[in-house]
Amino acid sequence: MIAACVLAATLVAQVPAGAASPALVGSENAATDAMAALRREIDSIGREAPSVARDARMALRRMAFDLLFHGSTDLGAQSGPVAGLRLAALRSEVDARLSMPRRDGLAPAAVDAPLARFAAAAAAIVPGPTLDGPSPEVVGAIGHLVGALALMEGDATPPDPWPTAVALGRVASGTAEDARPGDATAPDAAAARARIAAIDIRTLRADARSLATDLVRSAGRAPSDAEVAAIDADLRHLQALPAWVDAAAAAKASLRSRFDATTRAWVKSLHEPTRRATAREAMARFESERAAVGEFPLEAALRRGDLVAGNAAAGRAADVLAAIDRVRAAWFEGWLDGRGDAARTAAAMRLVRALAAVEAATPGATTRATPQAAADGHPEAWGGWPWIGDAPRVPEKGLVARAELALAAVLEGDDAAADRQLAMLGLELPAATLERMLRERLAAWARGRSGLAHRLAATVAPPGPGAWLGDRRAELGAVARLLAEASRARAREDLPLLEALRREIAARAAPIASAP
Repeated sequence: MIAACVLAATLVAQVPAGAASPALVGSENAATDAMAALRREIDSIGREAPSVARDARMALRRMAFDLLFHGSTDLGAQSGPVAGLRLAALRSEVDARLSMPRRDGLAPAAVDAPLARFAAAAAAIVPGPTLDGPSPEVVGAIGHLVGALALMEGDATPPDPWPTAVALGRVASGTAEDARPGDATAPDAAAARARIAAIDIRTLRADARSLATDLVRSAGRAPSDAEVAAIDADLRHLQALPAWVDAAAAAKASLRSRFDATTRAWVKSLHEPTRRATAREAMARFESERAAVGEFPLEAALRRGDLVAGNAAAGRAADVLAAIDRVRAAWFEGWLDGRGDAARTAAAMRLVRALAAVEAATPGATTRATPQAAADGHPEAWGGWPWIGDAPRVPEKGLVARAELALAAVLEGDDAAADRQLAMLGLELPAATLERMLRERLAAWARGRSGLAHRLAATVAPPGPGAWLGDRRAELGAVARLLAEASRARAREDLPLLEALRREIAARAAPIASAP
């Protein structure tokens, strides 16, 4: 999912959590459309002859209506409205199931009793704000309907809408496991002090040792947390100097001595108070850019002659590798003055983004994963599934074609065409990558949960302790609501609104897509 994160960083604007979407403000949106349809159906069902099934159908619609009516325009509080939309999307299936003949051996009373309990429990609920999601009363009431449907379907598997990471065969990684001595880490003062205390100055390059000694002493005089973070960064950069020089030499052998001189100038500047801030800024920027330029997506697979990766690169593996070598060497040359060259950095980042797009758009481009196997699953049985009804999806073939066009434009030096394709991919790929990730991770678990009972249980159930992505429920709810609004905007050909929604969806989907 690294590629999706690289592309997410190219978005024009990130959307702050908790912001209200223009599509949610006003008298017309996906929620009000669903409410209007539910209101008409409630009036129509009310004229039918009384029956247990009729009461259950009526109760389901009233419950969905109330969840939508008491929703919020705050994108950080969409669990309730999303549950209402999901219930509304399943109502026709529930109607069809309730109208089917009972399976052999199932007494009518066995189903009618939980249906009656559902209708009674739903009628006893006092409608109220549902900003944090369906109330326990709603969850309990739906449980009766879920039980009746499970009996009708002959499904003995208990609903489990929010499995834990362990249940999915996954172990969430912690930041402590991911951190390595040379990596940038969170600016935690205690951790920074520990790293500073543990540094072995003898392992540093000779010209950096006296500076490192001074920095360690400064940290021991208990300066502010911000000063400790700066010292920690300085020491991390001093540790990285030999690797930086080696990387420059690997890009172009003649750069070793010249870039070594650049790093020595940085060390000298760190000694001088009047030049220290400039040197720190330059080294931090160099470190950030090198994280992208130092290891291009697809590169390792292409260099070992991987056929899947070669096909993902539109059969131009040799051209891509030549471009990587050329652009990387040019980028290092742009840093010989210690400040970097904006044009060479832009060219490098354009290639990074194009290769990241190819990787993200092409399943198995850098691995032997077979995401097609996920098609057999039923991920809508998971409580966080954000696609409701006809929520728009980007065809995978279209993504691959656009990524190939972007890469071809980069290789041919057509920057304008490359930027156009990459801008579109920046909007389309994050949601597509999120959907692929969810389908892959949930495939084995969801395969045995295809029934309506499981999908209905998933509409309202809150995540339990340790639920996989349970801590992302609010973000998943925001994406789900935005996707529903994007579907509405597309149907109405409201292109300006659709464009704004796609930007919000991309910005919010990318961080979830990279979750462990």
